[in-house]
Amino acid sequence: MGRAAVVGGGLLGLAVAHRLRERGDDVTVFEASPDLDSGAKTWEHDGFTWDRQFDAVSPSDKRTLQLLNGLGLEHDVRWARTTRALYAEPGPRLRPFSDAVDLIALDTIGVTDKVRVVATLLAVLRQHHGDRLERVPADEWLIRWSGRRAFDRVWRPLLHANLGEQWRRASAAFVWSQLRRSRASRHGVRRVERLGYVPGGNARVLHRYAEVVTDAGVKIDAGQAVHRITSAPDGLSVELDGASPVFDRVVVTTAAPAAADLCPGLEPDELRRLRAVRYTGSVCASVLVKRRPSSYTFTYVDDAGSSFTSAVDMSAFLDPEELGGWYLLYLRRCAAPDDPIFDASDDAIRQDFLRSLRAIAPGADPSDVGAFRIARSRRAFAVPGLRYSQTRPATTTSIPGLQLISPAYLPFAAPSANEVLELLQELRRT
Repeated sequence: MGRAAVVGGGLLGLAVAHRLRERGDDVTVFEASPDLDSGAKTWEHDGFTWDRQFDAVSPSDKRTLQLLNGLGLEHDVRWARTTRALYAEPGPRLRPFSDAVDLIALDTIGVTDKVRVVATLLAVLRQHHGDRLERVPADEWLIRWSGRRAFDRVWRPLLHANLGEQWRRASAAFVWSQLRRSRASRHGVRRVERLGYVPGGNARVLHRYAEVVTDAGVKIDAGQAVHRITSAPDGLSVELDGASPVFDRVVVTTAAPAAADLCPGLEPDELRRLRAVRYTGSVCASVLVKRRPSSYTFTYVDDAGSSFTSAVDMSAFLDPEELGGWYLLYLRRCAAPDDPIFDASDDAIRQDFLRSLRAIAPGADPSDVGAFRIARSRRAFAVPGLRYSQTRPATTTSIPGLQLISPAYLPFAAPSANEVLELLQELRRT
């Protein structure tokens, strides 16, 4: 039995700790936040709580469903039909974009464009691996298959909603990954989308997982920041406030630049790769409103005047009665980590977001807002750029016993819980 430390107490950190414990290691998880993971905290209003971020489960997410089964939460998943819309030019105005029927009715592109969009989707299905698509920019590949007009009026709004201006850095492999996951959540002749949600969200799943791994013998040291990891004569020294315990192995699950700061003894090329990873940040506002502003679950916003890039209406998953009669919306803006929005005041963001919400839903009234909460993350996920699988950091390092595993190692995808759990395959056996 070895001594193992895991840095980071989010879903990935707990999954790594659980796997190491199953192999017989004596495991300690160090998490700087007192609540395990800042991304899984909740907001509260009048005694009702909700997740700060939204994450859905697809029927094809086998690893996530297996985890929920192990946590005893699989029967709590609420499956619902979800709908999508585009808010974009010309207009701009709201247009349904949920299925093939909506594509046929779309008035912003012609018949030939629609045929080419379908051909693009078929091209994605024929690709079983995204490796070749890593060599091509996303916009170049989509224009080649769908044409300029379909790119400007369909694909670019979707890219912008998911990546902000960072979409210009993404490879076609990102598009491939996202479209294949979207298709896996659809069924029937009309390819209706069906997604699942665990009431209580990520926070509930994470806290339940923490109970399970604790019962298995893992020690979770929350509120304990790790400052540095260095080689020691008998292992790896983990520098904490007032102590530096030594472990046989350490797995770091933080963002890539943070891992570089924690591990200064890595080789220059390893540090360069870690610091070269580009991230998309996210500002996500949770809004409780008295009236449902639209009939769509997901709305992608491509309007230069809008302050957010996407909206999620939780009505398909949460009855308003569960929130005291309120409807819950998530308004999210994806932006580069150095975007001024991350330094803007809560009041300024509130005013800008509510102004943009009224543009999409003219019936929305600031007096209808019961709560407005803001979650910021400058490093929401790594942008999978050209040849990213070749330039991304390696998980196995030059320091014996030290391994780095984080969503930055995913070659193509913006991470969902399922993709994050796939990273367990990178866990080296020792």
